[in-house]
Amino acid sequence: MSVIAVGNFDGVHSGHRRVLRQAVALAAEKGTEALAVTFSPHPRSVLTGNPQLLLSDPEEKQQRILSCGIHQVITLTFDSTRAEQTPEAFLRELKDRFACTDLVCGENFRFGNAACGYFGFSGEVQMSITGHLVPPESGVSSSAIRTALAAGDVTHAAEMLGEPYGLSGTVVEGKHLGRTIGFPTLNFWPSTQRVLPQNGVYVTQTQIEKKIYASMTNVGRRPTVEGDGAVNIETFLLYLPKMPIPPAQIRVCFLQKLRGEVQFSSLEKLQEQLMRDQSSAEAFFERK
Repeated sequence: MSVIAVGNFDGVHSGHRRVLRQAVALAAEKGTEALAVTFSPHPRSVLTGNPQLLLSDPEEKQQRILSCGIHQVITLTFDSTRAEQTPEAFLRELKDRFACTDLVCGENFRFGNAACGYFGFSGEVQMSITGHLVPPESGVSSSAIRTALAAGDVTHAAEMLGEPYGLSGTVVEGKHLGRTIGFPTLNFWPSTQRVLPQNGVYVTQTQIEKKIYASMTNVGRRPTVEGDGAVNIETFLLYLPKMPIPPAQIRVCFLQKLRGEVQFSSLEKLQEQLMRDQSSAEAFFERK
């Protein structure tokens, strides 16, 4: 027997967490396990034929779901066969495979072909389907978070996510131009499947292994020094007299936007602006 929370859960934002915690509470009442069922790839990628940029990596998504008290995360492959599955067939699969007695989903979640299934769905399969209502005034959704990030409003995105938006990646060798002007950085390219904040400079926190460093981070094409069109992320650690040995992996969490991307007439002009950015970023952390 199980209670299942079902959804795409991209980003595992505060609305998703309400759904997951409701499933956990209901499972506790029934003395059974709470499971989460989600999909890969994102259904919109299959239905539209266009890759859907994601708010969370698979591992990150799973860990955030489990942190809500869910016992197990089940990822179902979403393909053309799944897209054509009727709501009744989907519910029957959950009942037969996972002994599901109760399904919990968000009020806007739809399942089955032509999006015919929803939390008030009445089909042949005997199953209680509960929809968790997110207050309309909250405006919380994965789409709203994508919109906020596209505008560089990482503060609002964090409010909806329940934590700062973060990106992880493998550190790559740069051209060390930052070192020549006093701003050595750790560079990485995030997954091409991830949503990136609007190009610009941000106050951030950078995680290296288990340590968290105050930092400022540039997302963009580095028009002053390269202009090759490739977007990358480079983070400068504040308060450190010397850059540590470059790690293999880092994670950068975005706290506040400082400014947009600008092309400067010289490295000297860039250096002057970076010094102002550094002062602004340090002032941010001093207020905390």
